[in-house]
Order: sequence, then C-alpha cells, then structure tokens
Amino acid sequence: ELLSRMQRSLDRVQVAARDMEAVVDALLILAREDEPVATEEFEVLEVATEAVRIGTVLLDELGHSAAVDLALVERAAPVLSGSRRAMSVILEQLVRNACTFTAAGRIEVVVGDDRVEVNDTGVGMDRDVLERVFEPFYRADQYVGGRGLGLAVVRRLAGRFNWTISIDSTPGQGTRV
Repeated sequence: ELLSRMQRSLDRVQVAARDMEAVVDALLILAREDEPVATEEFEVLEVATEAVRIGTVLLDELGHSAAVDLALVERAAPVLSGSRRAMSVILEQLVRNACTFTAAGRIEVVVGDDRVEVNDTGVGMDRDVLERVFEPFYRADQYVGGRGLGLAVVRRLAGRFNWTISIDSTPGQGTRV
C-alpha cells in the first residue's frame, strides 16, 4: 500500500513536471513563429502512447472512473514530419481535456495512418461552446480549473506545422477531436 501510494505520488510529480515543460516548449515554438520551423520525423504511436499514460495518471488523480485507451486503425504506424514535441503538447492537452470532462466512461486515442483522434464519452459541448472553444481565454465551464488557453495553443501549434484540427461534440454523449 505504501509503495503504491509512493508510486502514484511520483507519477503525479512526473506528469506535473512534464506539463510545465510542455507549456514552455509550446511558448517557445509559438514565440518563434517568424523563424523557419525545425522539423523531424517521428512515430505518432509513441507520442500517443505517452499521452495515454499521462491520461491514466490524471484520471487517477481526479478520482474519475473513466478509462483511457489506445486504439490502432488497422495496425497503423504513421510517421509524421514536424515537431514531436508540438505533437506531444497537442495530444497531451487533448487527453487532459477529455479526462477533465469525462468522470465515467471511456477516452480513446485513435491512431490511423492519416489522423489521430481523441474521443471521449464525457459531458460534450453545445454548439455555441464549439464555436468559441479555440478562442484564447474562453472556458466552457467557469467551475473547471484552467486558464482557457489549452485549445487555443493546440490550434496554433497545429497550424504552425500545417496540421489540421477539428472538433465535434454532442452534449451528454461526448467529444471527438
């Protein structure tokens, strides 16, 4: 029991440190928008696997009974050209949002050859919220923590590497990004 509690505490510290590093990385990438983009080839599955691990720790921390899993579309193994760190920030933010708004049910990170999706069975969003969700400082629920920057940063990072992002949601059923 003591070892289990210690491991959970260590996991939380690692996730918090990774969150801080991700924020700094995102800000650095965005601050250098006038400079040429440094790109690398990376395996999307590795990034998605880490996002799922972080989601598992976060769900435990939040006390939610939801589960977060990874799914492959027909053994997909996409290699992407861009910034691995930017993709990490994007996926981890999307998983974090899904965990926050999915107290019970399922969160799934789906990796296909031409896309990555984060699907959840959480509270979902109304149409008017969907229209504003990428605006800086906009928060759909004033009672949930956060600063309303996550999805604005996600959209800007995606745009920096010519990746597209879309969101669809149904109130009471969940969200797909």
